[in-house]
Amino acid sequence: MVTIADCVREILPEAIERVSAGGKMKFDIRSLYYAVRELFLKRWPDMKFYEYNSFTQDFMRSYEKAEGKVKGMVRGPRGKYAAPDEYGFRSEDDVKPDLYLMRGCGNKIIVVEKLGLYEQMKENDFDKRLDCIIMTTQGFTSEAGREALLEVERWGLPVCVLHDYDVNGVLIKETLTKPTKRLDTAVNPDILVDVGLSWEVVNRLMDVRGLTPEPVSLARQDSSKLEGMLERGEITEDEHEFLTTSRVELNALTPLELLEWLEDRLEKLDLWKTVPTDEELQRRLKGEFIAKLASNMMDTVKEGVGYDVVYDLLSRVEQRIRDRVEKELEGEELPETWGVEEFKEKMRQNMTQFWTRVAASLAAKMTDNVDTESKAEDVADKLEEIREHLEQIEKLLNDIVGD
Repeated sequence: MVTIADCVREILPEAIERVSAGGKMKFDIRSLYYAVRELFLKRWPDMKFYEYNSFTQDFMRSYEKAEGKVKGMVRGPRGKYAAPDEYGFRSEDDVKPDLYLMRGCGNKIIVVEKLGLYEQMKENDFDKRLDCIIMTTQGFTSEAGREALLEVERWGLPVCVLHDYDVNGVLIKETLTKPTKRLDTAVNPDILVDVGLSWEVVNRLMDVRGLTPEPVSLARQDSSKLEGMLERGEITEDEHEFLTTSRVELNALTPLELLEWLEDRLEKLDLWKTVPTDEELQRRLKGEFIAKLASNMMDTVKEGVGYDVVYDLLSRVEQRIRDRVEKELEGEELPETWGVEEFKEKMRQNMTQFWTRVAASLAAKMTDNVDTESKAEDVADKLEEIREHLEQIEKLLNDIVGD
């Protein structure tokens, strides 16, 4: 019996060819879906076609698992990450399965599910305060998010999982380490560190701060998960009773409370800010001390001698050369030129560039056959007089500063 999947596999190459314009254009999975759908309904009008989610989550996952990633299909970002450096600057980018995530100065990565909480942590400089890279995969159910964490494993950094205290939050670390029906990718449990809300923390928040849990009504699937955790001894009777009717989100903590709690938790896990060895510290202090002294001395020298003199000289030489070339070309035709209509054809050959960049590229090519070296020889000869004094200047430097 011929299935929908059999039919789609048959027409998929044609659909990819069509949506990519013969390999010239990139495309997303929704555009591919409509290209496949159109071909399918024309060829098999009496058959029912996939719903969008079935096509993307079931068919395409199965197809790419067997055949590899579809060439030319772009995949939207599945989250963001922010990485600080030692100078206080931060780089930020989208999380993609094939993206090499630039390593910051952090000694760990903190992964949070929700984009809003990620933004809050970033804007309050959690990454800099905690020496960490902050990442959100906007849920751990995507293959892309798991593949990104596999990239992280290559760095040898621990992945701290920050989660709510509810059924799925309690399970999140465990579920990441196991393949599912749709997701083959599993994360190495050895790199995962649970820093999420726990029963102990929730109780303390209720007792000390008077936190009121949020009431919930569990779906049948979540109730089954909860029963399984109780049977396996992963939660106590008290936890089971609480999670059946309540939950506590990370957002229930103020940003300052969350920061202070994370600082305390990470320090107890020996994952506090990066601390140098005594040897590293002494070497760095000495190097910075020497650099600062030399810099202070150099500032004084610049003020006395006029550091900008040489730079100003070369800038004036460049401007004189430009003036000379402009004067020589005055009244002369360019080696080659184009009218607007001809130029439009050149633009069509460089469609990704603004017209000024196309003009610059054409002008650069026009100079290829011009003998600029001989034109500049007399200028270089004059500047040679400056170079002849370099040896004398170096001797003077040795006398002033010392070898």
